[in-house]
Amino acid sequence: MYKDLTGGLRHGLTLAVIAASISLGVAACNDTTSSNGTQDRTPPTMTLTPITGGADTVIAFSARAKDNLGLRTIHVQAVGAVGVLYDTTFTSAVTDFTRAFTLFASRLVPPGTPVVITATAVDGAGNTSGVDTLRLATGNLPPPDVKVLSPFSGSSAVLGKSIVVTVMGKTAVKIRSLGLNTTGPVVRADSAIYSSPLKDSLTMQDTIAIPLTASAGTLTITPFLRDSLGQRAVGTSITITVQTAAQVNSVPVVNAYCASSSVYDNACGHVNRIEVGDTVHVEADDPSGIAQLGYEVRSALGGPIDDSATFVSSGQLTFQPHVFTMKLPYTTFPTTAYIQVFARNANGVRAYAKLASGSDRIDTVTVVAGNTRPLPAGGIVADVMYHPGKDRLYITNITQNRVEVFDLASLAFQPGIIVGSRPWGIAGWPRNSTGAIGDTVLVANSGGTSISYVRLDAVGNGVEAFRYQLPNIIAYTITTTTSVTSGLPTQVRTVYDFSDRPQYLGATCIASGGVCGDVILAYSTTPTPGQSAPFQSNNGTLRWENLTKVT
Repeated sequence: MYKDLTGGLRHGLTLAVIAASISLGVAACNDTTSSNGTQDRTPPTMTLTPITGGADTVIAFSARAKDNLGLRTIHVQAVGAVGVLYDTTFTSAVTDFTRAFTLFASRLVPPGTPVVITATAVDGAGNTSGVDTLRLATGNLPPPDVKVLSPFSGSSAVLGKSIVVTVMGKTAVKIRSLGLNTTGPVVRADSAIYSSPLKDSLTMQDTIAIPLTASAGTLTITPFLRDSLGQRAVGTSITITVQTAAQVNSVPVVNAYCASSSVYDNACGHVNRIEVGDTVHVEADDPSGIAQLGYEVRSALGGPIDDSATFVSSGQLTFQPHVFTMKLPYTTFPTTAYIQVFARNANGVRAYAKLASGSDRIDTVTVVAGNTRPLPAGGIVADVMYHPGKDRLYITNITQNRVEVFDLASLAFQPGIIVGSRPWGIAGWPRNSTGAIGDTVLVANSGGTSISYVRLDAVGNGVEAFRYQLPNIIAYTITTTTSVTSGLPTQVRTVYDFSDRPQYLGATCIASGGVCGDVILAYSTTPTPGQSAPFQSNNGTLRWENLTKVT
């Protein structure tokens, strides 16, 4: 498909061979060798960059190679839902090269099918850039992501002990199974299979026993997931050094911990806000085995302990995680507290979590009243509305195409309500102009151009009863110009394309004598790719509809 221009390169190689022969002859006469101090040893760089905003069937990316003196070859390959093999050889001094690739997938390929792109560059001196890798997926969906959360690559394990491995997977088309493969002192494959309702993100833990009869060496762990379409994705491998007990003389290391209502969320690390009943996730690593994990909470630095707990394990695991539920005694909010966590190994050595400087880590947190709950089937919260009559929160889940229902009396989620595509804003149907709302909720379906009417029944959680179709507005300008051929005036129509998809919304009514008359809906529209100038710079619009008169 691509022409390989090598004529000039062959001439250059011939000269290089002659020069090498002369150099070898001199070395033989003098019985000495010498190196060329001016040889280029700087490798080129290769960078792959995704190009977003295209059609669902398009995989687009660019490859850029750079070198200080001159590039010799470029190799780009895509494997998966679409494929391409691109090789080129330069016959002149090119130091900076960029090429854009647009690959088209069949519409029969399921959305979310991964595409793995790799690229390398080699310069004229034979230095290689190494392989740059880019992972994309069809359907304008993010590529699947699977990785080992713990232990960390480079950790140690001991013969006769076990390690606990935590794997996290995420994919827009739901996870069917999550697992790992190992090679080295222990060879195994294990996975967990999930059933309905499938989730878009999950974690699993697996215990790997290392027998006394195994050989010391490097244990390689590779995570993988299989999505609901049967597609398999593989994550980056980690390595664990397996040692004998005689090699161990260690202090336990608390690798990470977080105080959070969701163990594996972005709050892990140095948090600044916790709730009285929050969890503390602690994980520690020690080749001799972890015997204890614990936490301590104080209201003053160096003061008495207000809350603490200790988890005692068998000491057989070289990596041990545990989740504690705190019982903070505070009644005044907000209040400041200080958290420390610790670990004790099987040899009785105890240590707190450390900072990079080596000093003990003490996190200062603000304790507040409240409760945090994860969404039942994952997803992303777009908007929330409280309904006083039901004492419930109605939450639009934009990636799950439904409204989540959270009951404040039981502090638990109820079955969700299926609505339109990508629900965003949510508002109650007004009963009057003072803010009272009825038993209907309006939901903006930003993946289309409609409003869902959700009826909140006296019994049950609610159901979508009707979809109100919003107008698709097309704006034009008409100008008159003189034809260069006939000299007569002609009309030119220019189309302006902007988004019609509803985003945030609010509703009120026109009241007469205290009685609610026309219900007016005000809403914004969310920008979409492909809008024409001057609306292409993430511009939305503000609109209104009379829902009573349908105008």
